[in-house]
Amino acid sequence: MLRARTLARALTLRSLGVASLAASLGVASTATADFNPFGRGHAGKHPTPHAGGAASPKPRAPGVARSPSGAAPPTTSDSTEKTDKGDKSTDALIVRYTALALGRPGEPFPLERLVELYRKRDGNLDQLVNELSARADKPGPDHYAALVVLAAAYRGNAEPDRAVATYQRAIADSPKNPVAVLALGRLLADQGDKAAARRYFDEALANVTVDTDREQLLHALLGLALDLRDFDGAKHYAEEIVRRAKGSFFARAELGRELYVRGEFERAEVEYREIVKAAAGDNRALGPALKDLGQTLAKESKNAEALTVLKRALDASAGQSGLRREILDAMVEVHRATGGIAELVLL
Repeated sequence: MLRARTLARALTLRSLGVASLAASLGVASTATADFNPFGRGHAGKHPTPHAGGAASPKPRAPGVARSPSGAAPPTTSDSTEKTDKGDKSTDALIVRYTALALGRPGEPFPLERLVELYRKRDGNLDQLVNELSARADKPGPDHYAALVVLAAAYRGNAEPDRAVATYQRAIADSPKNPVAVLALGRLLADQGDKAAARRYFDEALANVTVDTDREQLLHALLGLALDLRDFDGAKHYAEEIVRRAKGSFFARAELGRELYVRGEFERAEVEYREIVKAAAGDNRALGPALKDLGQTLAKESKNAEALTVLKRALDASAGQSGLRREILDAMVEVHRATGGIAELVLL
């Protein structure tokens, strides 16, 4: 009787537009700094099930927020450009951001600011390209960084072919340094050449030692493999992500989530069944896993089994009010699809 009241109340809220399925499930994240090649661009096409009701952490571009040494860079804010006498001169700012860009060639902000300053002063990037070219042609400690920044300047100047050639020159000069390899991979991904981007990211993986950078690179590779429909390769990356996360159920569910947002529901079902099996005995993980499996079955029009699984999810989610609401919303959707709203009220 209590469940019947709860379900009826969920249906009433639904009819008033208070609890929409999209709001309770969230949408696939597609966020990631200047690098977004891994299917996150599919955001909005499908609702994304998520384990534990937790929001997916927002990934950043691999290798762009740290120096080649792995040290986290200090933050830079334009608020520091103010003095008691007003704004610093554009020339002084150019000197400052040139040093920052060369000191952190894998980070996009200093170069973006440098490009902006040159455009403001000169109306074009010719002088920037000339100065970086001169630095890149000289041996010394700035040689590699100058090549990477010069390639990025070419990219900002809408000269992608010269950018690719310059990145490749940097890679040839220092093949073990992943900064240029990652930057070239991002450029190719943005151009739609996902196969080439994946090759460069795979090449960089062996030389990326900072844990957070390596983790984000694995997420990128997982998405690229799925976009290329290399499901075995995607499984390989997913397994490493799970190992690094020490078996976290959220990490285990990532492959299923990514398959779900791409409409690969049969493959997602297989992944979620494995997660349900692994979660047996742990209701905190079992409830979300059953919810995700039930939603996936519903997408396959396996409505009777979907309802059975969602009822199990409801039983396992006692005390998790947010999750229970998501499960009830999912059950409402299945009953709407089958025209069985009356049956839902009578449960």
